[in-house]
Amino acid sequence: MIIEPMRILDNPHDPLPVEATFDRFIELVGGARVGSIVGQTPAFANADYVFSEKQFVLELKELTTDWPLLEDYQQKINDLWLKCANDGRVTARHLAGDLQLPRDVRRDFLQLLRKPIKRILEKANRQIRDTHENLRHQSGEGILLLVIDGLRSVAPQFLMALVAKILLHDYSSITGIVLITVNEYIDVPDDDFARLIWIPSYQERASDNLVDFVDDLGRKWFDFIEREIGGFDDRIEGPNKGWLEGANFARRE
Repeated sequence: MIIEPMRILDNPHDPLPVEATFDRFIELVGGARVGSIVGQTPAFANADYVFSEKQFVLELKELTTDWPLLEDYQQKINDLWLKCANDGRVTARHLAGDLQLPRDVRRDFLQLLRKPIKRILEKANRQIRDTHENLRHQSGEGILLLVIDGLRSVAPQFLMALVAKILLHDYSSITGIVLITVNEYIDVPDDDFARLIWIPSYQERASDNLVDFVDDLGRKWFDFIEREIGGFDDRIEGPNKGWLEGANFARRE
């Protein structure tokens, strides 16, 4: 049982090293690695990037494990599937993919990923918070850049819903999050093409300056990627067909 999987195409470009690629990109658009300011072995767990004038701190994380495909999670998924079937909430047609999973069932399956996602958010929150404190920021905001190339079994809109639910109650140093694919082209609902994505979501308290900054950063990111891998055949900037606002998408044949 896999939760609304993404369709992965044979990738039209050679894989880019994620961290090194973001290092070059952030420097080009006026940011800096925090390590270049506080040193490579500071006494605190620092975030990756800072835009000092704006007091924006960014932490880059990569999801490299497709948890639902691991043996331990497969057992948990099978147990939950049997429970839902015994409760009459799903049928064989749902398992075959002929029917979409009911919302409450999908929510229960996504909860299986809550623990590993929460660990990532917890660490990122601490890194962003400690970086603000050590750089003496008075009104800083934090963004988590989450590259999801490795998590193929969960569509990004459902992953974002889970992340947003966790952030609603915890981790006050993460003001916003951006889901990104760098080397994987994935399905976007109601679109005939698989695409690279840049999908932001924010806490209600996020400033307009931060939202504008992330939107502009997304545009510059795709400009940068085009220079790295060659021109895109198409680019879309959200809101995109009602499923996630503020999204950016790009595709190549």
